[in-house]
Amino acid sequence: MQAGHWQCSQGACYAPPSGFSAQQEKGNQGMCKVFTYVGMSHTLFQKIRKWFYNNSATSQHQYIKLTRNWSTRSAFFQENHDNIMEKARVVSGISPGHPGYLGALQREISSQWKKLTNEEREGFQDLADEWSSQKAPEAVMRR
Repeated sequence: MQAGHWQCSQGACYAPPSGFSAQQEKGNQGMCKVFTYVGMSHTLFQKIRKWFYNNSATSQHQYIKLTRNWSTRSAFFQENHDNIMEKARVVSGISPGHPGYLGALQREISSQWKKLTNEEREGFQDLADEWSSQKAPEAVMRR
């Protein structure tokens, strides 16, 4: 490669036009060529880059898809939500919202989980797999 030139990810060699300097930047598609005018301020360069980013024909925005992987115990808790919450309140004597209530709730979930048969646990595993692969019911998602 010659001095003052740089190479892109496809192997082509580029030289900046007269009065410009070359900068390499890592983009979504690998290395891209960016030539800046020697007298251009960094602020002006940032504004131009932002304009091209916002007005490019291809979408460069990355969207995040939020998913939830349901565990067997979380599916069990959601299906028996009201019963478990009430029993945790009665057994511990602590009302929801109190710092100690969360520990009492976990103990109640564990105690009820241990009482389940293997067939019931497999049923909740199937439910958790279904909710993870598709979508949980609206009532569960609102909680």
